[in-house]
Amino acid sequence: MSTNDTSLETGKPVSLSQRLEDLTDRQCLLVVAGVAFALFANSLTNGFAYDDELIVQNNTLIRSLGNFVKFFTTGYWQEFFGGTANYRPLFVLSLAVDHAIWKENPFGYHLSNVLLHVAVCLLFFKIARQYELDRKLALLASLFFAAHPVHTEAVANVVGRMELLGTLFCGLTWFVWKSDRIPSPARILLAGVFFLCALFSKENYLVFPAVLFVAEMFSKKSGPDWPNRMRRAIPFAVFAASTGLYLVCRRLSGQAVGSPTASRTPLSGYGFGERLSAMGSASLEWYRLLVIGFPLKPMYDQFNVELPRHPDLRTWIGWFVFVTLCALAVAGFRRFPLVSFAIFFWFVTLSIVSNIPFPIGAVIGERWLYLPSVAFCLILAFGLLKFRQALIENRRIDTSSPLISILCVALLASYGLGTVLRNPDWKDSQALFRKMIRTDPRHPFPYALVAEFEMDRNPGEARELLEVGDREIPGHVEIVRVLAKLDFREERNAEAEKLLKLILATEPPDLPPPAVDWSQVHALHSAVLFQRGAIPEAQKELEISLRLAPKQYSEALFASRVLFKQGKNAEGVLMLEAVARSNPEVAQIQNNLGVGLLRLNRFPEAKAAFEKALSINPDYVQAKQNLALVLEKMAAVENNRSVSQ
Repeated sequence: MSTNDTSLETGKPVSLSQRLEDLTDRQCLLVVAGVAFALFANSLTNGFAYDDELIVQNNTLIRSLGNFVKFFTTGYWQEFFGGTANYRPLFVLSLAVDHAIWKENPFGYHLSNVLLHVAVCLLFFKIARQYELDRKLALLASLFFAAHPVHTEAVANVVGRMELLGTLFCGLTWFVWKSDRIPSPARILLAGVFFLCALFSKENYLVFPAVLFVAEMFSKKSGPDWPNRMRRAIPFAVFAASTGLYLVCRRLSGQAVGSPTASRTPLSGYGFGERLSAMGSASLEWYRLLVIGFPLKPMYDQFNVELPRHPDLRTWIGWFVFVTLCALAVAGFRRFPLVSFAIFFWFVTLSIVSNIPFPIGAVIGERWLYLPSVAFCLILAFGLLKFRQALIENRRIDTSSPLISILCVALLASYGLGTVLRNPDWKDSQALFRKMIRTDPRHPFPYALVAEFEMDRNPGEARELLEVGDREIPGHVEIVRVLAKLDFREERNAEAEKLLKLILATEPPDLPPPAVDWSQVHALHSAVLFQRGAIPEAQKELEISLRLAPKQYSEALFASRVLFKQGKNAEGVLMLEAVARSNPEVAQIQNNLGVGLLRLNRFPEAKAAFEKALSINPDYVQAKQNLALVLEKMAAVENNRSVSQ
């Protein structure tokens, strides 16, 4: 569409701005939905990446909707690491619904994510119109939200769905709260139910009622009429009731309100004042991600974000931006209430993941910006339209000028292109972390993770990557651990044990579980000890590994396979028997244990292991084949016995 077509009636140019004014709300919704779907359509061919591998591919809990009650009585990570104070049952339920429809096909999971994003974008427009925002403003803000590349982690990565669901239910809470078509008691009750669903999706949305309350304060153009508005605060008690019910359910699931992993976060050991300094500096990264939206990374921690304990230049700049935005919010709440509200919205929705009230698992998360970015999109759209109005009033341009329209289209195209280019990064874990090596060469984890992917297929490349990583970040525990793992796989056991002892010498004392990284080191050390026949020491190391992370079995599975390959069948079985006691409902462990028992000619036990694997996952093809094999061997033994008699 041209930005400056000509009217047949008047012969005068018809600007893009005029075309937008002529659109109905329904047409605007179609435009928003089409853009949102089109820009994320290339994520539909993605597979499972990063946390998807645990939460979707290897999650036995989601394989049956019969586990419905367990979704609400189990912590989010509990199936894998024993729980880390995360409780997201509705998100897990959504994965179970997808599994019931799509099984292991990632297309369906990604389709669900894209459709959820479309729904959120449509709600954004509808709520903006409920508050009588200009149609052009509502449309432009919704399009910026639909296109922004910072949303790719939330949409293109299946596990990002928790942000989509939480934001969707917050939007529904807001929509019914403001609706005039629903009777007041029903509106209040329904809003409370939707808010509870948001909390069941992710705990971050606990702060949302504050956003809704302030939206009511600013709902009149004249600014907040505090006495009347305060009387209208009474219905907000429904959100307190929803929060109370959520906390009860969370408590019953065994998940604490705090974060037991805080001692191992990037900001562990930082006091409150030090966190203020560190996050003042890190906040500049938030603004970069919002304004520029590129490049994007899957991890933001102490390796790629400056975290000064004491104020430096970046800290002062970050806090200057914060103070300036707060001053603008206060100064403009009568003249520009939308801007004041958006600034409040930004800081409140980001507060719970800001690391300032308490440290959390990462410094920054792109998907955490999904809901807060609404504020940026509103301010950006508002600013562009106000700029156009100012130029017209000062007679710098006339109403038919395409200047601002071109700028809006250029911004949307830039963000949209960033989104389309970013989506394939989430194709799988290897693609994601290979890209991270290019964008973040001083971070240790992509080297270690890509090397683990390549270990079986291309061990030479894996070793080369680890050596490059060790040069970039000398002696990092994760790189050294994977290098020891590669040595163990290649039967260079003396070198592997030497490296593992170097790592273990740096282990912090009295680590509380879950401590997955150190659990993996102890599991690998256990396998090396099993390999050289030091059985008591190996079993002790394995016990430590399972104590630190009872549900972390990936390293033990790898180690047992290597032991089987090296002919250490009895030792591999000992490892798997210990891991199976901590993870009785993991089909892969039972199958691999059965393979080891079969190699030791312990046929009845092998048969029982394969049968248990199939009881957990009836579609487990390898376990079916292995069960048929062990039954065949048992029949052969029985026939030989009959012949000998």
